[in-house]
Amino acid sequence: FFLMIRRPPRSTQSRSSAASDVYKRQIVYSGDTDLVIPISGTQRWIESLALRGFLDLVIPTRPWIRPGKSENEPQLAGFITEYNRLTFVQVLGAGHMVPADKPDAAMAILRSLLFNERL
Repeated sequence: FFLMIRRPPRSTQSRSSAASDVYKRQIVYSGDTDLVIPISGTQRWIESLALRGFLDLVIPTRPWIRPGKSENEPQLAGFITEYNRLTFVQVLGAGHMVPADKPDAAMAILRSLLFNERL
């Protein structure tokens, strides 16, 4: 799935460019058990964009750790690869419908986009 905000709402257009940077982020996320659009195809598509010079790798693939059921037990939620214009999130244990399979992870992804937070 692809999330992107192209331009800021009119109310923020006159604010600083740092505020408008929030609206230039793109996040692609995919469940690792998706049988409709396998994650390998999404990865190849993103890698092809990088090979053709559309994306520059900023941070190689790293684990995405989220709070577990108890405070002292963090859990591996997936993996994140960051490019200059795009963030790719692999969500572990989710199929084609990430928000239905992993609603907490989907909400964290959406919050990250809307509030310019790092996953």
